[in-house]
Amino acid sequence: MKQTLSERQLAVLEWVGTGCPEGASATYKTSCQALQNRGLVTVARRGGVWNAVLTDAGRHYLAHGTYPAPKAPVRALPIRRLPKATAPRPSPGVPQQPRKTYTDQLLEELEAAGGRILKSGPDADAWWSRAASALCRWHRGRDNAASPPPPAHPHFTIKAQGQTVEFRVLQEKDRSEHIATDKELGEAKKSPWIRIPRYDYTPSERLRIALSGGQWHHGSEWVDSAERPLEEQLAEIVHEIGLRGEAAERKRLADLEQARQKRLRREAAMAEARDQYAEDYRVRQLESQEAAWRRATRLGDYLEAARAHVATLPPGPERTAAEEWMQWATEHVARAHPMFQQLRLPEIPEPRTDDLKPFLRGWSPYGAY
Repeated sequence: MKQTLSERQLAVLEWVGTGCPEGASATYKTSCQALQNRGLVTVARRGGVWNAVLTDAGRHYLAHGTYPAPKAPVRALPIRRLPKATAPRPSPGVPQQPRKTYTDQLLEELEAAGGRILKSGPDADAWWSRAASALCRWHRGRDNAASPPPPAHPHFTIKAQGQTVEFRVLQEKDRSEHIATDKELGEAKKSPWIRIPRYDYTPSERLRIALSGGQWHHGSEWVDSAERPLEEQLAEIVHEIGLRGEAAERKRLADLEQARQKRLRREAAMAEARDQYAEDYRVRQLESQEAAWRRATRLGDYLEAARAHVATLPPGPERTAAEEWMQWATEHVARAHPMFQQLRLPEIPEPRTDDLKPFLRGWSPYGAY
């Protein structure tokens, strides 16, 4: 059994019965979709003009407050026949519910949710075009006086290959010459700062779809026209979003390749810096040995002169002390002299982070970034 219409739905039905006069609520046209699903009205849009008319069931409901009763089926004598699979026929006189499209379902959800719906899941790529069509129909059903949504808030977003594209449906305005009122003329006479506008801007039933986000290709806005309704341009918008997704994917791959090449260049710079650090360490060791050799050579020359002096001293405590000192000094020079040590390549210690900085030529030793 069909549910009785609410007071609001009954008001919308009466509005359709009076020919859809101007000045109704902003949601009346949208509610007509639900009444159409009940079989009470028929909604159509031809040549850019929205129209809704009552069905026989709708006229019956306005007259009697109930749906028309189904007619009793005509009984016939039973005839023995082979069973045949056929679809059940509707009873005569009963208004049939038209099959709900995705757009109709979305409009009902949109009305119930107060104009905002969040969708997610694996079918999101196919769902967005239905949402675009539904939003167009929903905007066309709104009162012309209704204000558009804030431009910073998209109706929904689409993510194509990682690229987020914002989608908005906006209402176009018609411009007409402004006819100044007596009040405006009077205020303009009182103050020279008051300007009377030249034009009036009235919301129309023409819509505009605007995309933002990603690399622009063939367009960012699509506008209603008598020759091409906005619904017929959805394929172009799908193509544009696909191109933006492909461009985003190409950029992502290019960024990955650029990061890989940068990482490889840094790794090569780090390896070269280690080699240069090792070479620099060997040079410093060689210079240190050369300096030690010169120092030991000078000390050896001194010891020979000292020994000659000690040999001239008479036996006694002074000579004994000098000989003890000469013994220690000779051993010390032998220990410090590089020629008395094993000559070989030095072991390179593990460099610290700061040790590599002088050899990296601008690269950071802490990471590629």
